[in-house]
Amino acid sequence: MLEFTSFFIVIITALVFSQVFGRFHVPWIIALIVGGMIVGPHGFDIVTPDITLEFFKNLGLVFLMFMAGLHIRFSGMKLVLKESFLIAGMAGAISFVTGTGVGLLLGYDIAVSILLGIIFISSSIAVLIPFLEKRGLIHSRLGRTVVSAIMIQDIVSLIFLAIALQYLFATTALPLPLFLLIFIITLFVIGIVKWGIPHLKKSLYHPEEKQGDVFEKDLRLVFAVLVGMVLISEALGLHSIIGAFFAGIVLSEAITGTTLKEKIHVLAYGLFIPIFFVVLGMQTNPMIFLEAREGIVLLLVIVSASMVSKFAGGWISSRLAGFTNLQSVFIGGSGIPQLSTTLAVVAVGQHLNIIGDELITALIFLSIITTFVGPSLSGYIFGKAKKEHLMENYKMYFSPRISREFARQEQNEKNFQVAEIIDRIVMKEIENISAPLYVAELGGGAHPDRYHNLFNRLLKEKRSYIDWVDASSEMLKLAKEYISNPDYEERKSVLSFKNKEITEYLYDLEDETLDVAIMKYVIDHMKDLDELFSLLSSKLKREGKFIATINTNPELKSISTNARYLYQGEEFPENETKTLKDGDVVTVKFFKESGNPESGYIEGSEILRYFHSAEKIKELASRHNFDIFLGDWREIVPEEKEENIFETSQEVLILTNKKNEKDNFSHNLPLS
Repeated sequence: MLEFTSFFIVIITALVFSQVFGRFHVPWIIALIVGGMIVGPHGFDIVTPDITLEFFKNLGLVFLMFMAGLHIRFSGMKLVLKESFLIAGMAGAISFVTGTGVGLLLGYDIAVSILLGIIFISSSIAVLIPFLEKRGLIHSRLGRTVVSAIMIQDIVSLIFLAIALQYLFATTALPLPLFLLIFIITLFVIGIVKWGIPHLKKSLYHPEEKQGDVFEKDLRLVFAVLVGMVLISEALGLHSIIGAFFAGIVLSEAITGTTLKEKIHVLAYGLFIPIFFVVLGMQTNPMIFLEAREGIVLLLVIVSASMVSKFAGGWISSRLAGFTNLQSVFIGGSGIPQLSTTLAVVAVGQHLNIIGDELITALIFLSIITTFVGPSLSGYIFGKAKKEHLMENYKMYFSPRISREFARQEQNEKNFQVAEIIDRIVMKEIENISAPLYVAELGGGAHPDRYHNLFNRLLKEKRSYIDWVDASSEMLKLAKEYISNPDYEERKSVLSFKNKEITEYLYDLEDETLDVAIMKYVIDHMKDLDELFSLLSSKLKREGKFIATINTNPELKSISTNARYLYQGEEFPENETKTLKDGDVVTVKFFKESGNPESGYIEGSEILRYFHSAEKIKELASRHNFDIFLGDWREIVPEEKEENIFETSQEVLILTNKKNEKDNFSHNLPLS
């Protein structure tokens, strides 16, 4: 009966502390570990770990490592393979050398020092993925690179841990060469099993069975693989965490059903993993640091050495991989959190009695501190990077003088025609979308006095409206002036002005909100289309539309109606053209008078434009589950010969969201 009492107290502790600390935005694992410290023998001594709680703690650790393995997906790595291995290799080497050196300097023997080096290699993929998903970076080049690099580091750290335990502590009677041979064969078999699991799943499906029976079979298959891998690892003399981690890797890309993933998630994060953190907290003695000054010094050295080596290694290797300074700082900060492998080594150290209480407590606090500091630093850098990029690319729109001049120049026939083209396309594309309509004009600028047909429909339908989004408060101020014209004033009832950068606006939207998103003369000024498409895939409803003007012609002329283009920062003659490739940056300088190059330039009006090829856009559309039209607008809208607008050529991009009804499983775990 006492066992049930202890179990009940642990469950209540996990529930109460996660709720209370969550109100203050304290990471979930910190709340649980601190809760365990408070109710445990080193706190108020309400409950003491017993054999039952130890069993559930070990089970929770197995599930923690299994869920960490489930995050390891190799499918997204191939696009960033070179930079991922460079960052993982260099950053991992710096961290390992630092950890081992710190251990030796602190007076630990070579075995414990090597374990400390292995801990320093690892990061936490389970903390990183929710952070990136929340900010819409998970499918960007930056996001894929940092995820792939940390995946490699986590895998390598667990492999090193398995080998180190055998070499340093002889966890089996096998000679090391034979152990390594068997271990390599096992890894090879794991690869085969990973390939074979989807085929095994198909053999278990029978069309005549009810769907519930199918998922029950899947769940049993998952547990069979998990338990089997744990048994294999223990037969090799390895700790069960190694088998659990590789079981997650085996199943990571085989588990596709949302329902199955939700069941696994509920079992893992609803019960077993919280128990692990609470019991771990109960076994942690924070008073060690108060009893002796050496304990505080140990904590400071371990935490500072880990954070500095992880950050420095990530920054240096990212710079060598070709990332900008801010991107490299972001990658360095993303590698700071220490969770799964760190706590796994703590559990192994406790089990084998090879790590002292002071170091165990320091490592637990290392996980607590870095899990909080790492995402906070990366979040700050992310915000700073967005702001600096925004100012670099759109600073002209923040000057009242330039904004007003630019808005005046938009009052030309070509601009009116392009707005009319977008209006016609939108009306064609939304014919079968029922009311109410939710539309967003992304980078709307100063002229909501366009799109007459769209506004007429919005005004006729209840609860339909349009967000007019622009990063420049000056542009929105002008937009409100134009809309004050009596001819357009009624549009105020369906207009909502949003003073936000485009991606910031999309981040803040609920998923599956928009029916239509519009971009006129904006998409060519966005550097990261991968990030944009990823956000649109989440924020558009199924069958929702993204409609934009675009220019995928790689031949760059020196001037257009309104501006001169600089290639690689330099002007070139009007009778020449430059051939652009993906990623090329063009500087745009606007004329004082539209159509008159001799009028000179608007001072301070330079802006950047990025070239995106048709091939790249089609590949991104496919990756993010969009149907795509890319071509001249007249292929979409039937010609009305009496209108001269059909003489205007304009390339347009139309994306239709084809996301599956069973979306990919959310990685937004309650770890941060």
